[in-house]
Amino acid sequence: MSEHAANLNEAASAADERNARLLARDDVLARVPVGGLAFFTLANDAYADLAVNWALLLRPVLATVGAAEHYFIGALDKNLTATLLARRLPTLRLGMSGAHDGAQDAPSGNFRLQFAQFRAYGVTKADLLV
Repeated sequence: MSEHAANLNEAASAADERNARLLARDDVLARVPVGGLAFFTLANDAYADLAVNWALLLRPVLATVGAAEHYFIGALDKNLTATLLARRLPTLRLGMSGAHDGAQDAPSGNFRLQFAQFRAYGVTKADLLV
């Protein structure tokens, strides 16, 4: 194994340990330098496979440019939170309409077809970016 590959593996292992717990916004700010890019996605348990695949595909790409810890997943329900933490993926717990930790879960199904729920999802995305 090359020295570069060994360094990437070591960094990934350290990141896995830090991702074993639920992250807060301060953790995001600590991981991404001022002016740096952060990559986010939001999902509920209905889209667990999509969220996990997104993270697993993005992580090695970011690692090659020294940004292995610049991606985050906002989990909208308890089931997805548990899935992501078990896989040691960088997880923030978000509720609909910008509520955090302990917030009421988003519907576990495809809420995108329900106008009020989809609108609340949009507010949650905007709140995350701010």
